[in-house]
Formats: sequence, structure tokens, C-alpha cells
Amino acid sequence: MATAAVQLASTISRSNTGKVPTILVYAATRAQFDTVARTFSDANALCSLFPCDSATEFAAALDDAATFDAAIVSLELGAVEIGAALLELEKAAPHAAQFILSGALPAEFVPAELLRTGADAIPDHNLAALPYVVDNIMRERRTTHLVQRALVDHEQMFGVLVDHIEDALWVCNASADRILYLSPAFSRIWGVDERELYANAHAWLNYIHPADRGSYIKVFSKHAEAGEPFVNEYRIQRPDGGVRVIRDQGYPIHDAQGRVHRFGGIMHDVTEERRIQEEMRLSQRLEAVGQLAAGIAHEINTPAQFIGDNLRFVRDGIATMLELQAQLEAMARGDEPSDRMRVAELLDAADFEFLRADLPVAIEQSLDGIQRVATIVRAMKEFSHPGSDRPEPTDLNETVRSAITVTRNEWKYVANLHEDLEPDLPAVLCHRQAISQVMVNLIVNAAHAIELAGQKEPFPFIVVSTSASDGWARITVRDEGTGISAEIRERIFDQFFTTKEVGKGTGQGLALAWRMVVDGHGGRIECESEVGVGTTFVIHLPIAGPAAAAQGEAR
Repeated sequence: MATAAVQLASTISRSNTGKVPTILVYAATRAQFDTVARTFSDANALCSLFPCDSATEFAAALDDAATFDAAIVSLELGAVEIGAALLELEKAAPHAAQFILSGALPAEFVPAELLRTGADAIPDHNLAALPYVVDNIMRERRTTHLVQRALVDHEQMFGVLVDHIEDALWVCNASADRILYLSPAFSRIWGVDERELYANAHAWLNYIHPADRGSYIKVFSKHAEAGEPFVNEYRIQRPDGGVRVIRDQGYPIHDAQGRVHRFGGIMHDVTEERRIQEEMRLSQRLEAVGQLAAGIAHEINTPAQFIGDNLRFVRDGIATMLELQAQLEAMARGDEPSDRMRVAELLDAADFEFLRADLPVAIEQSLDGIQRVATIVRAMKEFSHPGSDRPEPTDLNETVRSAITVTRNEWKYVANLHEDLEPDLPAVLCHRQAISQVMVNLIVNAAHAIELAGQKEPFPFIVVSTSASDGWARITVRDEGTGISAEIRERIFDQFFTTKEVGKGTGQGLALAWRMVVDGHGGRIECESEVGVGTTFVIHLPIAGPAAAAQGEAR
């Protein structure tokens, strides 16, 4: 039989490459091949039939197996030869559809072992349908090929993204005792070979900072059991000794029945972000110290002046009393005449009654002045200290008092400041210095708003209050200043937005307050204002700390 391809006009679908489909026909006789060719011709099938009628020709045809879209093999060749041919074809051209011409035998009589490669049996009475069967199968295979190609493309794109994304992706089973996937970024962030975790999922905990390990387990276990998403922030200790801060967002993955059967998540290394935020907080504190320096110096200078005046008075008074004592001692020894008149003269000359009344007062005033200076210095020390990089239990009332102290020179000439602090306010887990900075900004803003409204008699009020309920602590700063219009109120938390004159404000105070309260603590800031009446800012902080607020958001 000639091995040259036979071209037949047709409407059959083109191959995956867009060319005319090529079909290998391994027939027992030339007559059988002619029958197949005539069948395709009658169906107007456009295809290229590649004939062969011996094992030798079939072996040679396999050299071009990659070009075959389908293969038709005659059952008359014998089961052994057919079986071997189909297996060889499966290896050489796994994409090609396979058909067995069963002749007069029904399809069910074809040995099952010949069909194990996925070949379809075509008896003579169904031969006319062969071109359409081939066409349909090739369409299906083309569709499958396109889908597989798309999947491969998507997998490659996903792989490229995952390989270069800075965040680490992870997937574990629902009980978290088996790691199913870790992206390459995991090793870069943690400094740990992911194979260690594939072998033992609990090895994960070995690298979490001991101080954070308990809270990590508690958060993960609670949300995994409830099948809820979560956000968890914790520190890790790398094998090289480095410490990183991780923000981990986990999500439940449901099966077809809606049950949680896996958990997946994204780990973001926020170490640098936290460092920058801390540097910004410190910079803002130092900037505020610089802006308040003149007023603070004045606050310290006032008690320092009367302390100096009192000390000079005490010095002179003691000198006078010592001189009086010397004269009285001389009289007691008989060196000078002593009588009631003489003693009275000496006491009157020394103004003894005045010294006896005023010296204790001068000493008490000096002690009070020293206490005022100490209070200012202590407040400044607390305000400017960088503090811990972790939230700590904080007495908000004390933080408010310190902010009031360091801002005293900003408000005492324009307003009366009233404290209404809840005495039994629970300690709040927060960044103390951050909240102190926020309070300074709000009090200074309140003083400026009242100053802008013009001097009034009596002075308008600034009221600072604290309260707590339902797991939240609140700090309220209310002023009787100019108020804020609705248009401006929408922008007051924008970076660098300010309505103050140049040199009076930088537009960073409220923006910083928003970042510290909302982003840094998971809290809220509310603003109510009426032009000509005043403004009220309310800060809401979660008593249990930023992590608890993040968990509440995840729920």
C-alpha cells in the first residue's frame, strides 16, 4: 500500500494547530483502506488520510506521530498486533483519538484490553458515522487542549506571581496539623526551609516569639474552630537571630458541602512598616516638643522665679534671725545689758513677727513650685520617651493629665480647661506615647480654635473626659471654639490639610491621630462640630488592645 497521504475534500474540523487534520489508517488490506477513504469522501470530510498495512510501515509512521490527530486500526490485524500498535501510538501521540474497525463484529465483542487506551470500536454498520465521530472527538480534544493550555498558562502566571510576590501564601488542613502549601516568600521572610514545616506542621510554633506564641495559638484555634477569618499580628524569631513582625490574615476554605476543610492565608512582613511608623511617631513627638518648647520654658520659668525670690527671702530672713540669736546669746551670757526693753527692741528691729509668719510660707511656696516643675518635667519625659514597640497596659487618665500639663501654655491664656476623668477607668492595652501624642494634638487644636474665635470673658471651656463601657475606652475633647464646617470636616484627617495660617499648623496632627488610633489600634475617631458653637472629638480605643480589635473586624 502506498504510504503517501491521501487528500480528501471535507468539512471536518481542523486540528489543534489549525491545519487539515491528519488521520493514520492502519488497515489489513487496501480494500479496507479504500472503504474508509470513501466513507470520509462521502461525508465531504476535509482531512489527510495516512495509510499503512504492515507493522513495518506503522513503525515508520510513528516517526510522524506528533502530526496525527486520530488513528484508525483494523481488528483484522489481530489482537496482539493491535494492542501493541495502540500502546505505541498512545506513547508517541497521546493527543490523538483512537478507533478500532471491528468489521462485522458488534462493538461489544472487541476485547476489553484493546479499549484500555481509550480507543472507540466502530463496526461496519456504523462506518458511515465514523467521519462525524472523528470530528466530534477532535472538537472535544481541541476544547480540552485549549482548556489544558489555558490552565498551564494560568499556572505559569500564578507561579511567576507567587515567586515574586513579597507576601507569603499558606494553606493548611482544617485541623492545622498538615501544611499543604507554602509559597517561596515564606522562606525569605522566616529564614526557614519550608520542607521542615511540610514534615511537621507544629514546627511553625517554634519560630514564633515566646511572648506572642500563646496569643497566636488562642486566636488561630478560636477562629479555626468557628470557621471564621482572622487577622493576627505577632513576632517571629528567625534562625539567624533576627526578629520580624508578621501580620497574618487567614481565611476558611469550604468544600462543595459548605464545610471548612482547609485554611489559607497571607503573611505580610510589617517589620519595616512598624519601624517607620515608630520613627514617625517619635518625629512628631519631637516636633511637638519643639513647638511647645517656648511655652514649656515659660511654665518652668514662672515657678523658678518665685522659688528664687522665696529662697532669697529665706536667706535674708535666716541671716537676720541668726544675728538676732547672736545678740540674745550675748545678753544671756551677761556680755551686754539685758532687760525686757532691750529684748523687745532687738525683736522689733529684726521684724521677728514678720519673719516667723512668712518664712514657713516662703518654704511651702518653694516646695510647691518645685513640685510644679517636677510635674512638667515628668510630663515632658513621658511625652518624649519613645516607649515600647508593643502595646502596654496604660492609665489613660494619667496620659491625659500629662498631655494637659505639657500644653498648659497653649490654652491657659485663652480657655478654662476642665477635667472629667472616670476614676475607675480600666487600664487600656495601647501604645502609650502614641495616645499621648494624639491628646496633645487635640488639646492644642482646641486651644487654637478658641483663640481664633477671639477672646471672651469669661474664658470658653475645653473639657477633656474619659469613660469606658462594652470593652471600649473613650476620650472626649470638647471645645467652645469656632467649629468646623461640613465641607472642611470631610478633609480634616487628610495628610497636610490645614486651615491654620503658615507657621501655626502643618496639617499632620489629625492625620497622625487617625493613623495612630484607627490604623495603629483598630479604634475610631468621631468628630461632631457646629460653626460658631464648637467641636467635639471622641476617641474610641479597644480596652483589650489592637489585636482584639483586629479579630473583631475579621469576625
